[in-house]
Amino acid sequence: MNERYTWYERRGISRQVFDCSEKALEKVQDAFLDVDRVREKRQLEVLDAFAASYVSESAFIHKTGYGYDDAGREQTEAVFARALGAEDALVRTQLPQAPMCSPPAFAHFYPRATNFSSSRAPPMTPSG
Repeated sequence: MNERYTWYERRGISRQVFDCSEKALEKVQDAFLDVDRVREKRQLEVLDAFAASYVSESAFIHKTGYGYDDAGREQTEAVFARALGAEDALVRTQLPQAPMCSPPAFAHFYPRATNFSSSRAPPMTPSG
């Protein structure tokens, strides 16, 4: 326990706050275990849905964007429907792809996301 506290002490967390936090975590440990069990069950259900829908790496390759004979889209929708217990699903990722969105256009919509003039992305800040 003392070793763990040193991780926090170096960051200015007092022993009193650390101990209070540990006591609070002990009190809610059973609830966290319940949440973890539900998460684990749901995660396995989603993995089963991927397997039952025959999703493979080819489902994630670049598409034309028109949606004709798009097996990846159909497989993704089947995964969502199966995982959520629905009859059917309509899923669109809405992520820009390189041929569909040029760097200047991408920079216009996401000005702080990528710096196209250097190999290093600018820092993301909550303010903007």
